[in-house]
Amino acid sequence: TTINNNGDGNLINTGDHNQIDNKVQINKGDLTRLQNELRNQGIEEADIEEITTIIAEEEPDFENNRLGTKANGWIAGILNKSLNGVGKISTAVSANLLASLLKTYIGMS
Repeated sequence: TTINNNGDGNLINTGDHNQIDNKVQINKGDLTRLQNELRNQGIEEADIEEITTIIAEEEPDFENNRLGTKANGWIAGILNKSLNGVGKISTAVSANLLASLLKTYIGMS
């Protein structure tokens, strides 16, 4: 029997003589991991500090799975820097990647 379960590290065990092997990796709320991943993408410290402040202060739209206006503006600014060759931003950085990182941090995805 396969039981699919999701949530923030939820586990289910039923029956006798069962064994669970589990590797839970929770990124929600892990600011250090978010900041390190942004650094890995070549995002500058000033920009990391800016988004850290934004996500601490701005309430996202959980109902519609959307980031706030300031967070979206930050993403646009980073993409603009990337397109203009400012800093060391990875060429793999996209709006989708940045939004996914932020949404994972705040628990939207």
